Amino acid sequence: MALNSFINEFSPPSSATLEQPDLTLGRTGLMVHNRHIIMELVNRIFDNERGNVELSSSHCSSVAKKSSEYSYDNRLKYWKDVLEQRKRVQASIQEKTGKEPAQVLFNRAVTVDERDKQTVRRLMDYAERLNPLTIMHRRERVLPEYFDCSTCQQVQELRETLPKAERDGEKIVEITGLPSVTKEELLGKPKEQGGNKKSDWLRSKVLEQRIGEKREDLERVIEFYPDIDKLQVVGESFDKMQTLRHNADILYVGEEQIHKISQDSICEQNMQTGAVVEQPSQPDCGVRINEHVFLLSEKRSAKYVELEVRFECEPFEKVVKRVLHLENLGKKVLSFEWVHRPYYDKNSNLLKGCDDEFIFENKPFRLISGEYMDVVVQFQPRRADITKQKWMLKIDPQFFCRKVDAVVVRLSGKCKPAPEYIGKIHAVQAEVLEKSNTKMVRQITTRLASLTTLIKPPEVICPYKRTLTELELFEFTNPGYRCERYHDIQLLKELHQRLKKPREPAWDLNIETLKALVLRQESADKRALYFNEMISILDQMRGKPPIEFEEKILDNTERERTCYVYVRGIISAGIDEWEELTLTIEEAFLKVAWKEYMEIQYTQSEDGAGGDAENIELLLNELDEDEIKMWLVKELRHRKAFRDTLYMQTYTHLCNFIEDIVSVIESTDIV
Repeated sequence: MALNSFINEFSPPSSATLEQPDLTLGRTGLMVHNRHIIMELVNRIFDNERGNVELSSSHCSSVAKKSSEYSYDNRLKYWKDVLEQRKRVQASIQEKTGKEPAQVLFNRAVTVDERDKQTVRRLMDYAERLNPLTIMHRRERVLPEYFDCSTCQQVQELRETLPKAERDGEKIVEITGLPSVTKEELLGKPKEQGGNKKSDWLRSKVLEQRIGEKREDLERVIEFYPDIDKLQVVGESFDKMQTLRHNADILYVGEEQIHKISQDSICEQNMQTGAVVEQPSQPDCGVRINEHVFLLSEKRSAKYVELEVRFECEPFEKVVKRVLHLENLGKKVLSFEWVHRPYYDKNSNLLKGCDDEFIFENKPFRLISGEYMDVVVQFQPRRADITKQKWMLKIDPQFFCRKVDAVVVRLSGKCKPAPEYIGKIHAVQAEVLEKSNTKMVRQITTRLASLTTLIKPPEVICPYKRTLTELELFEFTNPGYRCERYHDIQLLKELHQRLKKPREPAWDLNIETLKALVLRQESADKRALYFNEMISILDQMRGKPPIEFEEKILDNTERERTCYVYVRGIISAGIDEWEELTLTIEEAFLKVAWKEYMEIQYTQSEDGAGGDAENIELLLNELDEDEIKMWLVKELRHRKAFRDTLYMQTYTHLCNFIEDIVSVIESTDIV
């Protein structure tokens, strides 16, 4: 309906519709017209998808229109401007140097380093390939002939073609590069060329060792490696040579030497000689810089003044210091000019000031004869930072004959934060560290606890100390004797008591001590009597093999008795713990079952009354022991969940105290 309305509204009426001679002919013409419109729309859709566009026949074109500044994305506009700027820079470089962009990039320090690296690699590769042994053992590879089924042709064999260097047995190698003077003329000074530091690969000891090993092979390829920097002769002007010739002799006059001669010494000299001393004449050019005095003569001074002043304060504070004291000691006028230089030559943005921290009068000035000036610097930071600046004071005429022909002043400012801010930061850091330490201690404790079960204590042969008896001490002190009765020891003690003097110590269970006491007797009869008595006691002990210490330990009844006591204690304690465990499980299951039963009873008695939980708790508290026992006998012990829980807990408990019994038996067995 929408299509028909569109056709009827915008299409011109046909003759069939106006005259209406026949209704069928009018309908047929309308259907053909509608089909033509539909086909035109479909073709237009497919043409748009394929990119087929019919150009307009009018003279208006999109090329003639001026592109608006905001007709596309700002990022594309910026990139377009950057490309145009690069083209302009490239054109200016090409106009000044007369070289293509690729040639200019080839002479940069980065590409020069890579070029030298690849040159060394190429030379070492040719040296290895042109080795006579390598060439002799190298054989040509042959691809055998075969029949190609796809083209039905016989393919002849193909032989490998060796490189030209191997075929000729020599190679002419070209070393490319630019001398330093030519490079400076084309690319500017070394600072403008970029970093000239060579890579570690070219300076490595391994490369030097490899070159030494392949020296003979390298000499077959190239006779010597040219030093490109020394291929061009650099001249030097005669004026510069005459100016720098007098660096060894320096006229340097200090402040102390000027004021050393006093008026008294001058008067005494006049009285002795009777002559009139003329006052020293004022030099043409002279300057005093702080404590140093420089006079301009035929030979300029090789020394120079370099100062470093440090400032330290808090934000928004001011520190003022006098840096220089300048005084003109000559007749001529001296001109001074301040020049700012980066503090670090290789990195000019490092610790660079941003807020004009250092303030002083840095405009050019002049000093006439006898005039002086103090350079005062004020440091006023606005944030906690370290700032450094470097200023050079150039003097005309020049007094210094060095590379740095000026007074160098280095200003270093350190702005430290306020104590309150530092204390707050330390408090926050301490809190963070405390939390971190607490977390780590917990993790360490958890890991150690998990490792405790894996750690096995070392086995100790004698886990406790035991005092030896007198019989064991006697056998240990007197090898070859075996004492089995305390009566024999008592007899020997009584004999020692009779032989020793009152103040002598007790017997040390050594037979040699008894023999010494017997031989100490004066009467021969007593000596024989005591000796026979001692021999009669010792004869019963002599000749019997002593009992080994291990046998005493193994046959010790006390050890077995101790083992029985420990095992009995473990078993009784295990039974008690099992009974407590059983009662605990029964009480837990009983409360749950009884609570379910009371909920059922309570819901049946009252319909939706409030306070169900409180009433159930009251009913549970009113239970007596008889009801619990009856419920346990009838219902609880027949439940599968209760029986499974009881069996699992009993099994675990039984395994634990059996392990304890085994460990006790093993420990007592070792003892």
